[in-house]
Amino acid sequence: MEIIGRKDEQYAIQQYFISDKPEFVAVYGRRRVGKTFLIKEFFAGRFSFYISGLANATKAEQLDNFAATLTAYGKKSEPAAQVDLLIERNDNIINLCEMKYANNEFVIDKNYDKALRNKRSAFKSETKTRKAVHITMVTTYGVKHNEYWNNIQSEVIVNDLFK
Repeated sequence: MEIIGRKDEQYAIQQYFISDKPEFVAVYGRRRVGKTFLIKEFFAGRFSFYISGLANATKAEQLDNFAATLTAYGKKSEPAAQVDLLIERNDNIINLCEMKYANNEFVIDKNYDKALRNKRSAFKSETKTRKAVHITMVTTYGVKHNEYWNNIQSEVIVNDLFK
């Protein structure tokens, strides 16, 4: 099916899709106005994970649904390294997203830094990709910018997804 109208929305999505930097976009609005159709048609199979929110749900219920759906999606195969969320962009960059819950800023220590570097290396080796692979942290309160922060290209705080 063809998308009729929605030129402004299509343009905005295209700008995020071709952006040079990691982008995370949440599409929200009234029920039954074509949000899911717009995204599915626009990307036409160029993404592997999406989720529709719950009607009349609290923020906590939406987050639980997101986590459960993402977990179920991740169990469909046995990857060489667990990837919480993968975003393959049109600018030859792949974002490996790490989703972490913490009561404060998430702290990357020496061991976790090594694990992240190994995960990126395993992903590149397993997929044989020639694209740049960036690590993106999705956390409850951000990531502490310490000596091990250097390997992280971007971060998303969960509350930013529900504004």
